Amino acid sequence: MNINVCEGLGNSDHFSIEFDWKIKLGSLKQTPRFVYNFRTADWDGLREDLVKIPWDTIYLMSSVDDVWEAWKTLFFQAVERNIQKKLTKRRRVVPWLNSDLKKLLHKKRRLWRKAKFSGDQAKWANYKNFSNLVKDTLNKAYFAYVKDLTCSLNTNPKRFWSFVKSCTKKQSTPGCIIYGGTRALTPEDKANVFNQFFCSIPAQLLFGWARTGTEGYVGNMYPQQSTMLFAEYFAAVAVKYIEGTADRES
Repeated sequence: MNINVCEGLGNSDHFSIEFDWKIKLGSLKQTPRFVYNFRTADWDGLREDLVKIPWDTIYLMSSVDDVWEAWKTLFFQAVERNIQKKLTKRRRVVPWLNSDLKKLLHKKRRLWRKAKFSGDQAKWANYKNFSNLVKDTLNKAYFAYVKDLTCSLNTNPKRFWSFVKSCTKKQSTPGCIIYGGTRALTPEDKANVFNQFFCSIPAQLLFGWARTGTEGYVGNMYPQQSTMLFAEYFAAVAVKYIEGTADRES
């Protein structure tokens, strides 16, 4: 930041100060809000409601503020009955969309407007060719980003699974689990439901290999009240399977 002391203005005995301050302004965060959805509006119903409103009654009020509030209330009541609202959200900026791709999208939009308002077939053909080019470029950028995520799975798995979760728009665990007429909402209840389900399945069918060398552990893992034995058993079998010590069933 550069600061300079300059001469006073007019007959003032105070010096003026000028400075240059370089700052970077980020985009304002758009909060979700409700707006009128005019595409689905019932305009005939709105006209009919506006005609039926007794507008003359509001002018009997002595205060201008009261007249305005009454008029506004009657008008927006008619609007609310005939025009639905929708929730607007900020568009999600995808991480593979860089400045060059944004320029291509803006150019594509300009070509579409020119073709739309002119109706020229040559301009439409130019727009379609450029649109295909933009689509191909976007696909290449997307797959390059996914490939980079896949390569970083071992070093940064959180980044990869966050992307997967954003694409599927699903949680790793359902909010409510129903099994045998029982609804499980809390983590403890969900663990017990999973424990009951997997304990009801023969282990040989569940895992596909014999439990040779694990009978002493498996025989003690079935108490329903425990929420940890199921996870402990899976961890033990998984380790044995990874190490190659679990015998496959023929």
